[in-house]
This record gives sequence, C-alpha cells and structure tokens, in this order.
Amino acid sequence: MMGSTHFLVGALTGAVVGMKAGAPLEGAAIGGFAALLPDIDHPGSSLGRLVRPVSVLLEAIGHRVITHTLWFCLGTSLALAGLFSNLGFFWILFLGSFSHIILDSLTRSGTTPFYPAHLHIRGPFVTGNILTEGVISALAVFMLIKILSISI
Repeated sequence: MMGSTHFLVGALTGAVVGMKAGAPLEGAAIGGFAALLPDIDHPGSSLGRLVRPVSVLLEAIGHRVITHTLWFCLGTSLALAGLFSNLGFFWILFLGSFSHIILDSLTRSGTTPFYPAHLHIRGPFVTGNILTEGVISALAVFMLIKILSISI
C-alpha cells in the first residue's frame, strides 16, 4: 500500500483508540505517524527520506523483513511511549503501526509478521492500484471525519 493509505488508516486507528482517552485528534496524529514506521526500511518512503542512513541500513537487510513484524511494532511502540514518558501512547503507536502490517498483508507481496517464523501472509491486492488505494483511503477519511466530528 502507499504511504498516504497507511497514514489515513493509522490516523483512523489512532482516533478510535484516542477517543477512549478523550483525545481523538492527538490519537489520529500519533496513529498516522506510527503507520509510517514500518516503511522506515525503504529509503524512498516518507519516513525513509527523513532518516536516510537508518533506512539504507535497514534496506540492506531487506524490505519487509524486520520492520514488518509484530516484534518491530511492539518494540518501537514501547520505546517511543517510554521516550515520551507516556505509556498511554503505547496502544495508539502499536495499533497504528500494526495497521501497516495488516494492509501490507493484503497485497500480493504480503508480509511475514511473525518473522523468523516463516508464516507468509498474502492477499489479492496490488500496491498502488488506484481502485484499491482509493476505496480504502476514502473509507478511512469518511470514518475519520465522522469520529472526529462526534468527538470534537
């Protein structure tokens, strides 16, 4: 999936979780950011361009190897929540980043979310397909507007 689709679905996930804490807008921002984290292993990604040296190093290991796992989502979520001394952020970060893994698992390339276990999950969708990306993004935007308008 494309970065914009990941961001929108992550923002939606973050807004839903943030509603529990009475902070859906903050949840949306954090969830959207978290949904971009797994593609840090791709130098051409939104986040990869910002931290290019890290991205190039991770790409040498392989795209969708380490960063597209449950363990990466758990580790980065714990580290960032701890860094900001706010463990309440953990669920927004974790679910936002894991939404990325779920979306990529729906593509033909798929993911191995429990690496090093070789359970490769693939779906029927092609990354960048305007129909797939457009429908998912439109639904996420619609639901995000609904959630934020209810909460604000």
